[in-house]
Amino acid sequence: MQLGFARTFGAALVCAHVDPGRYVIEERPDGTVVSLPLDPELPEPQATPTSTRHWWHRFGRRSPTVLVQLSFRELAGDVAYALTRLADILGR
Repeated sequence: MQLGFARTFGAALVCAHVDPGRYVIEERPDGTVVSLPLDPELPEPQATPTSTRHWWHRFGRRSPTVLVQLSFRELAGDVAYALTRLADILGR
């Protein structure tokens, strides 16, 4: 549904994952963050959740004519705050 909406309005699709088990130590101008785990013994996450990448690759193979700009964001902290802040930075 989001992909169809983005395509209809010529908008970019931003897939964001917020890890509430981490906290932000630096926020960059493009909306990306540098974060550390609340529990320092936890392993580092992948840059983009694997399931999201798999979904996009499967969908792209079925619909090769989809022309939507797609980006992935890995965020940290409070979910509502992180998504609101990203929307403010992206000007959406």
